[in-house]
Amino acid sequence: MSSRSSAPVLILLGLIALGLVACASLEPITGFKQYAPSKQMLGQTPEQFIALLGKPAAALDTATGRRLIFTRGPFGRHSYAVDFNAKREAIAFEQLLHEEQFAKIQPGMGAEAVIAVIGPSTVQEGLAMQWGYVWSYRFENSQCIWFQIEWDHQMKVRSAGYGIPPECQRRGRWF
Repeated sequence: MSSRSSAPVLILLGLIALGLVACASLEPITGFKQYAPSKQMLGQTPEQFIALLGKPAAALDTATGRRLIFTRGPFGRHSYAVDFNAKREAIAFEQLLHEEQFAKIQPGMGAEAVIAVIGPSTVQEGLAMQWGYVWSYRFENSQCIWFQIEWDHQMKVRSAGYGIPPECQRRGRWF
């Protein structure tokens, strides 16, 4: 093989190696070293979680200690809650964005109660005439839907349900 014909192959191999090195660490791309909590992380402190997962989107006091919520977005379909005991040790974690959690959202709930159940939304829009707000949550599902919460001007849930996200609408019609 001549050096001319081997040059594209060498360039391709170099690009593949560079891609593998970049994928080996999420930090340069996402700002955090790990995407989601794992069982091996249980027992760690909040500071250790933040070092691995980045800044939490919300931090709440609970009856047993503290809850940190890490969203993966803005178009992410995951929101992870990590619970800590009074000794500041991680005791549990869960993925919040799924239908069983959405069913817990009821009219009259306040923002802190909703955030404790499904985390904060990364897509928040105001309604006209100061009517309130809409928070939208993408999540893993087999349809192209998202979960939405309509808030009144006092940040109490007015209604909640499923809608069609903009990427699934086409010229005024839905896919």
